[in-house]
Amino acid sequence: MSTIKTLTAMSKMLNQATDILSQYNKRKYEKNDLENLLSEVSDLSQQTPKVLDKQTREDIFDLYDNISSYLKYYEEGNPESLGFLSDKIDEINSSIQQMIDQYDEEFNSDVDSDFDNEGSEPIEASSDSESEASTGFESEDETGVDEEELSSEPISSDVEEASEEDPELKSGFVPFHNKEKAKKKNLLHAMQAESLFFDSERNHNSKTHQLAKSFLKSRRQSGAGVIESDDVSARTIITAENEALKKSLPEGEALPKTQEEIVTKLKWHKKPGSKKDWSREKIQRGDTEVNSQYQPYPNNIGNFVMSGVGRYGSEGSKRCPGILEVIDDLTEGSSRREMKLAGLFIEFSKKGKPITEEVLYEKGFRLYKDDKLRKQHIERINRIGTLFCIKEISRRKELIASNSELPFGVAIARTLKLLADGHLRMADVFDHDSPYGVFSGKEILSEKMLPTTLEKFHRLFKLYNRIYFEEETMFSQSSFSQFAKPAKAIIALPEQCHKDLLYGLGGEEDSSGDEYDLEHDLKLPTKYNL
Repeated sequence: MSTIKTLTAMSKMLNQATDILSQYNKRKYEKNDLENLLSEVSDLSQQTPKVLDKQTREDIFDLYDNISSYLKYYEEGNPESLGFLSDKIDEINSSIQQMIDQYDEEFNSDVDSDFDNEGSEPIEASSDSESEASTGFESEDETGVDEEELSSEPISSDVEEASEEDPELKSGFVPFHNKEKAKKKNLLHAMQAESLFFDSERNHNSKTHQLAKSFLKSRRQSGAGVIESDDVSARTIITAENEALKKSLPEGEALPKTQEEIVTKLKWHKKPGSKKDWSREKIQRGDTEVNSQYQPYPNNIGNFVMSGVGRYGSEGSKRCPGILEVIDDLTEGSSRREMKLAGLFIEFSKKGKPITEEVLYEKGFRLYKDDKLRKQHIERINRIGTLFCIKEISRRKELIASNSELPFGVAIARTLKLLADGHLRMADVFDHDSPYGVFSGKEILSEKMLPTTLEKFHRLFKLYNRIYFEEETMFSQSSFSQFAKPAKAIIALPEQCHKDLLYGLGGEEDSSGDEYDLEHDLKLPTKYNL
């Protein structure tokens, strides 16, 4: 772990400790959380001996060694001990923040900006729109990314010459000197990676094509049966569903543009006389059956409504609470539990592992004592996993939603890693119209909302590239100094995007092995696809 990442992690943990102290109510889990946090800070402090001054390190060790005594004094009627603890934590955190600021001055320090001063240059969208769905998930307007605007034109003046031995190229990231072009390049590289990653013709996993037949059958027949998904990666499922949707259309036919064309072209099962009563899909993951009803719209045949899942955010109903409310109920606002839950979502997505009662207890989560409530809560978590890790990607692929060419797969894979590593909180992603939730909000691909959605992609990718470029190349040692001009941005190469997809969505066994033949598949105009 690089120096600045270690310092940032320590600061976050100390902030969490301060939050716990501000609401301390003598609960056992609060004491355990405090001790665990300070133990982590103490361990991390030993990884930065050349940066932390001796006094700060000694203060951290003293705080951890005596935390139990301070809390005991408080419980015995000495309230001032909590104030002393808070002051000590703030003092240590202040010292760490000064060190972070010192490192930030050496390179681009605006990772978390909202691009207020940069201008999120909107990428052209079509003007055709469709009506908003009145069901659980809104339909999305026909929009698109202007391919010419994202094309990989030679821009040698923006990138310093790099050799084959550069550590940045080995890591999959390169420094870049034009922020606006970097935004477009990052989107383009991710889109290129996804176009190969989810290509069913390249997929060598027989399970993918078996699942594709099941997905097609579920659309064309009523009561087609349950699709088993245990131990099946998100990549396999998404690719299979894309294949099924491709086969739904006659070869060479464009996406249906009217409700009448949907009926005649797709030949999906629908209750006679009904406008919306299409067939239902049932996906089994562990003990949870995830039920969705297909809701195809003109130019968007990937639309659906999932039962038992509320909207993003905390607002819901008694029958179906908001997604963030369900997550908060499980994690109890603890960042450490949020990181553990993100890890379970990765196992859910990458390896097809259900989130079970046994696994949650093993990871230290506290569940409802009532059997019915406990089962219901676990089922909701598994449905959220299906929605977030699979359906938010499959419903927006190019063949499904006309012109919806944005790399939702790469975005969600990177979001999972940022959550698991503690760089994002669940509210940053799952709240209504959250800053890093590229899929949250209404009509996110409409002409009106596309600039906002693009801004979220840029923000997410910028944060990700900064953190993991730094981690792999240790640019606290000034790896940017090799370049003649100060780097203003970081670009992830297509190979890195592929690694990110494998990390978050799995399916390594699905690969043909030639996804990234740079000479042929990506037709790169410059040596490093810049």
